[in-house]
Amino acid sequence: MGEDYDGIVISDCMPASAKLNCKQQKCWVHFLRHARNIDSEQGELLLARLKRIYALAKSGKHSSNNLLSLVDDLNNIGFTEKKCNKVLAMLQKYHDSLFTFVDNPGISDNNNAAERGLRPSVVMRKITGGNRSSKGSHCHEVIMSVMNTWDKQHKDFFAEGAKMIEQELRDLR
Repeated sequence: MGEDYDGIVISDCMPASAKLNCKQQKCWVHFLRHARNIDSEQGELLLARLKRIYALAKSGKHSSNNLLSLVDDLNNIGFTEKKCNKVLAMLQKYHDSLFTFVDNPGISDNNNAAERGLRPSVVMRKITGGNRSSKGSHCHEVIMSVMNTWDKQHKDFFAEGAKMIEQELRDLR
């Protein structure tokens, strides 16, 4: 992305994304999944409250500041379960990245598109057992990146690839 990237990154809560120096939107699907995996009364309460806040955010009728105060109010409930407090800590850690989508129309509230984009590579790795070398892994990354980029630009992979090879051959002369 480069140091001068001024877009918005939509990601899960992996630590690597916290180092990015740009606006971010954290994935609400991941927060809800973490709460859904807490099998207790407190977990059910937390999930219900998060779903309510998320629904309000998706409605487009509430400001991000109002929504953030609802998230902050979750700390006043007095959760005693470790798993609930872990989710609350994540919400506080990524506080400024919870409702970027509310203030920026067109930005998604989840990173599902990115995860769907990775899926073909994950399936291939599972079927083939992965790449046998770092060079093979790098080649696969580049090819998949080019294929996905051209696909998003509605360009034919084979036609664009042929143009690229032709240009490379011309440059060699």
